[in-house]
Amino acid sequence: MQDSPKPYNPKEVEEKWLKIWLDEKLFQSKIDQTKESFSIALPPPNVTGSLHMGHAFGNTIQDVLIRYHRMNGKNVLWQGGTDHAGIGTQVVVEKELSKNEKKKRHDIGREEFLKRVWGWKKKSGDQIINQMQKLGCAMDYDRTVFTMDENYTKAIRKVFVELYKKGLIYRGKRIVNWCPKCLTSISDLEVETEPAKGKLYNILYPFDINDISKGGLTVATSRPETLFGDVAVCVNPDDGRYKKLVGKTVFIPIINKQIPVISDTAVELDFGTGCLKITPAHDANDYEIFNRCKESRDVPSGRLNEKYIEIMSPNGKIQDKDNLGIPEGIVGEERFKAREITVAKLEELGFLKEVKDYDQPSAKHDRCGTVIEPYLSEQWYVKMKPLAGPAIKVVEDGKIKFTPERYKDHYLNWLNNIRDWCISRQLWWGHQIPVWYKKDTNEIYVGEEAPKDAENYVQDEDVLDTWFSSALWPFVTLGWPSETEHLKAFYPTSVLATAREIINLWVSRMVFMGLEFTGNIPFKEVLIHPVIQTPDGKRMSKSKGNAIDPLEMIDKYGADANRFWYFSVGITGNQDVRFPGSKGKDGAWESSTLEQYRRFSNKLWNAVGFVKQNLEPGKTYESLNYDELLNKVKKENLTIADKWILFYFNKLVQDVSSNFEKSKFSKLTDEIYELAWDKFCDWYIEIAKRQLQDKKLKTQTQQILFFVVENILRLLHPIMPFITEEIWESLPISNRKNKFLLDTSYPISGNSSGLQEEAEAFSYVIEITRNIRSQRQIAQIQWTNEIEVTLTSKDETARKILESTVNYIEALTKSKVIVRSDYIPVKPSIGTLVSDTRVQIPISGLVDIESMLNSLNKKKIQYEKDAQVCKTKLDNQNFINNAAPEKIEEVRNQLRELENQIKSIDEQVVLLR
Repeated sequence: MQDSPKPYNPKEVEEKWLKIWLDEKLFQSKIDQTKESFSIALPPPNVTGSLHMGHAFGNTIQDVLIRYHRMNGKNVLWQGGTDHAGIGTQVVVEKELSKNEKKKRHDIGREEFLKRVWGWKKKSGDQIINQMQKLGCAMDYDRTVFTMDENYTKAIRKVFVELYKKGLIYRGKRIVNWCPKCLTSISDLEVETEPAKGKLYNILYPFDINDISKGGLTVATSRPETLFGDVAVCVNPDDGRYKKLVGKTVFIPIINKQIPVISDTAVELDFGTGCLKITPAHDANDYEIFNRCKESRDVPSGRLNEKYIEIMSPNGKIQDKDNLGIPEGIVGEERFKAREITVAKLEELGFLKEVKDYDQPSAKHDRCGTVIEPYLSEQWYVKMKPLAGPAIKVVEDGKIKFTPERYKDHYLNWLNNIRDWCISRQLWWGHQIPVWYKKDTNEIYVGEEAPKDAENYVQDEDVLDTWFSSALWPFVTLGWPSETEHLKAFYPTSVLATAREIINLWVSRMVFMGLEFTGNIPFKEVLIHPVIQTPDGKRMSKSKGNAIDPLEMIDKYGADANRFWYFSVGITGNQDVRFPGSKGKDGAWESSTLEQYRRFSNKLWNAVGFVKQNLEPGKTYESLNYDELLNKVKKENLTIADKWILFYFNKLVQDVSSNFEKSKFSKLTDEIYELAWDKFCDWYIEIAKRQLQDKKLKTQTQQILFFVVENILRLLHPIMPFITEEIWESLPISNRKNKFLLDTSYPISGNSSGLQEEAEAFSYVIEITRNIRSQRQIAQIQWTNEIEVTLTSKDETARKILESTVNYIEALTKSKVIVRSDYIPVKPSIGTLVSDTRVQIPISGLVDIESMLNSLNKKKIQYEKDAQVCKTKLDNQNFINNAAPEKIEEVRNQLRELENQIKSIDEQVVLLR
C-alpha cells in the first residue's frame, strides 16, 4: 500500500497474500503443551465437483473462528479434507463415461472403472482445495485427508470388524430406499421429495371371487401394480364399518388369491376407504404392519405367517418368481407401464370401482431423478439402540451444546425413535465391505485383512454407506487408531459447523461412533447455520440453472466482502437465508449487499490512507493495547471527541469478544461495521482533520488515529483477512514482533472508567450534528452557504454539553450556532426535535418553500399510514393477548415516535408558512 493510496484492488491483494501465506506455511498447525487448544473438523465436501454457496458460507464461519482463536493465543487446527461421496461420485463418472465413450461401467469392468473414478477424484479434489484457498481458508493443507486414504480405510475396517464382533452389525432383509436405475439402496438424505399429481384407485377385494355381487372390501391405493404382492387387507380396529370383518378373508383381484383381513391402529380412518392393502415387500409402512400382525390373535392361524412376496425386480420391472399367476402382459413390464395395464385389467374384470385425482409426494433419487422404490433387500445393518443411548445421554447432560438450542430436540427426537441403520450400498466406488464368503461352503469371514487363503474366498461386492465413513471423521482424520500427538491435542474438537439437514445422518452418527471408539464426544458444540437460497427463496441447483457460483462473487466483489456477508448472516437468525441479489440483464448475479461490503473495504482502505498521510514522516508508532494507549496519551489531555472514539472502541472490543463466545455473529459484524464506518471514518476522521491543525493536539491525535486503525485491522482480520493483512503490513509499527496479522494478539479491552459520561454526551452532540446535516441535505442548502442554527433545550445539562461543543457542531455543519433555553419560532425555518432539543434553521432566501412543503406533506402521509398500522395492532385483542410483552412495547414506542414526527412536521409547516 502506498502513502498516497491507489484504489483498492481485491484481486491483486488476494493473489499476493494467498501465495505468501501458503509459501510460508502460515496455516500449519503447531502444538504447544502450555497452550489451550481449539480445533474444527471441516465437514468434508464431496469430490463431485466444485464448491457451492453453502460450502463458502460454512467455511467462512469456521475460518473466522479458527483465526479468532489463534489470535487469542491457542493451538489451533482446522482439519480439512474431502469425502469420496460414494453414489454421488459414481453417478458423475458414469455420466462422463456415457457421454464421452457411450459406455456403461459394466462395459469396462470394476477395476478400470475405479481407475476412472480416482482420476476424477484427483481433478475435483484439487479444484476444491484451490477454491477454499481463494476464499482465504486458514486450513492446515498439509494434513488434508481423503475418506479413502490408506489409514482411513484401515480405520473403517477396524470399526466394522469390532462392531460385528460385538453383535452390532448384522445382515438382514428389510425395506430400503431403492433406485431402480442406479441399482442400489440409498439414504434418506439422497431422496428428494416433491409434490406430484397422481391417482387414487378404489379396488374391490371380493369375499367370493366367483360372485363379486356378494361384495367385499374396497381398498384405496395409489399403486395398483403392487397388488400381486399383497398378503392382507388391513383396517383400523376402531373402525365400526369393518370391525366384524377382522379375521375373515377376501380375494386379490386378477390372481384370485385369498388373503386375511387384519387390523392395526396405523390405518387412518379418514383416508380413502379405510381399507389398506398390505404389500410388505414394497412399502415401508406395510412392512411394519405385517411384522406387528404376524402373530396377531385376530388372524386365523397360519394365514399371515408367510414369506414376503417380491413382485418387482431390482430394475423396477414386474416379476412372478413365486408363480402367483400374474398375467403375461404385465410380467416383465416396467412398473409404471405395469400400472396402466393392471388398471385396465381391473376395469375389464369389474374390480375397479373409482379413480380419483390424488396429490401425493413423489420421492426421487437426488442424483439421477429416478422415482424411488420401497424395496425389500438383503443388506448390512448397524444395530442402533445400544449405540443411541450414550449419544442421547451426552446431549441431555449438556456435554454437547447445540446452537441454536432448538436443534437439540431435533437430534434427540431422531435418536429416541431410531431404527437400525442400513450401511451397505450396491456400488463399486467406496469402501468394500470387509466380509468374505468361502466359495465352496459360503462360510463367512469378517476381518480387517483378507483371509490368508484369499483365493478360496469371494469378497462381498457391496460398499459401505458414505455416512459410515463420514461418521468417523473427527477422530480418524487425527490419526486414529494410532494415539497421535494431534489426536491427543485436538480431540475432542471444539466446534462443528454444519447445516440442519444432516443432523440425523451425520452429526448423531459422529457422536455415537466417537463415544464407541474413543470413549469421548467428537465435539463440544454444534453450530447449525442457515441454508442459503436463491433470492426468490428456492433451493440452489446447478441442474435448474439457479445456483450462484461463489467464485464469481469473489471475482466481482472480492473475497473479503463475501466473507463479511457470510459471517454477518450469522447462526441464530432465520434458518433460511436468501442470497441478497438478483440477476442483471446479462444473467449474472448482482447484490447490493455485497456491493455495500465492497464499498466498506474501499472506505477502510481510504481511511487508512488518510491516517498514514497525516502521521509524522519517517516516524514509527507502537502497537499498543487500550490501557497502554491511555497511559501514553494521558486521559486529562484528551478532547471530548478523543474520549468518545476511545470509549466506544473499547466497548466494541468487549462486545465482540462476548458475541464470539455466544455465536452472535450477525450482531458482531453490525457493531464492527458501525464503529469502523460511522464513528471512525465518518466522524472521528472529520474531527481529527481539525485537531491535526492544532499543535497542542496534533501528536495525541496522530497516536489515537494510529491506535484505532491498527486495532480495527486486528479486530477485523479473522473476517476480512486479505485487506487487513495488506494494510497492516504497510503501517509504520515500531515494535513489530510478527510477520503476519494472524500471529498478533486479538485486541483486548481495558479500563475506560472516567470516559463514559463525556463519551455519551458527545454521542448526543453527534446526533444533533447529524440532524443539522440531514436538514441541510433535505432542504438542498448548498455547502457554500453558512447557515444559522438555534438549539433550544430546557435541560440545563444538555445546554452545557452543547455550549461546550459548539465549535465541533459549527465546524461539521458549516453553521453559526446559538444555544438557548427558550424557544422563539422564526419564519420561514426548518427543524426537528432530537431528544429534547429543538433544532431550528432559518431558511429565508436559501430554499424553495413550496418544494419543502410538498416534501413534508408526503412524509406526513407516510407517517400517518405507519401510525395507523401500529394502532390497528394495538387495538387487536389477539395481538395484545398473544404477542410477547417486548413486541407490544416495541409497537407502542413506534407509535409514539411516529406521532412525534407528525407533530414535528405540523410545527415545521407552520414555520414554513
